[in-house]
Amino acid sequence: MSRIQFSVQVRLVSDLSRSKQFYEEVLGCEVNDVWAVRDDFALGFKLIQAATMTDVNRIRQARINRRLGIHTPMWIRTAN
Repeated sequence: MSRIQFSVQVRLVSDLSRSKQFYEEVLGCEVNDVWAVRDDFALGFKLIQAATMTDVNRIRQARINRRLGIHTPMWIRTAN
């Protein structure tokens, strides 16, 4: 089985610029065009601009419907 090198949560966001600002200023992450990371990927997010607010709302509704509060797409890099 492959060893996981790191994983990050994927965040579909309605406003990429504001989201980058939040992750940098509030959470203290290093932010570039794709990643918001802190502590050498101990905390990491992949930020993706949603095409429409409907896309963001669909994910919010899925969280509510599951009643678990968890719906987290992940991005994982493995090593062979």
